[in-house]
Amino acid sequence: MKALMSFIPMIFSLAIATFIFIPINKSLKLSDKISKIIPTTPKFKPLFFVVCMFLLLLIIGLLGLYVIPMNDLTYYILTGIIAGIGISITVEISPKHHK
Repeated sequence: MKALMSFIPMIFSLAIATFIFIPINKSLKLSDKISKIIPTTPKFKPLFFVVCMFLLLLIIGLLGLYVIPMNDLTYYILTGIIAGIGISITVEISPKHHK
């Protein structure tokens, strides 16, 4: 039960980042700019972005373990924010969303 409770900050930060990113994306068109930068076919753009998001989370995790002392709560909140924004962008750049 304690392990489940430790993920609550990550879930809250994921939800908050998603709800904050949606209006910002509508006004600034960030997902369209990111979609133009990704050098692959439209079918694989969401997969490419998800892989990049997980690599970023892995790098932050490794930095938190070996370089920068980071407590668990900070790591959970940071990964929740990155995952929330990443999921929002992935949904926006998916080919099914534009049909």
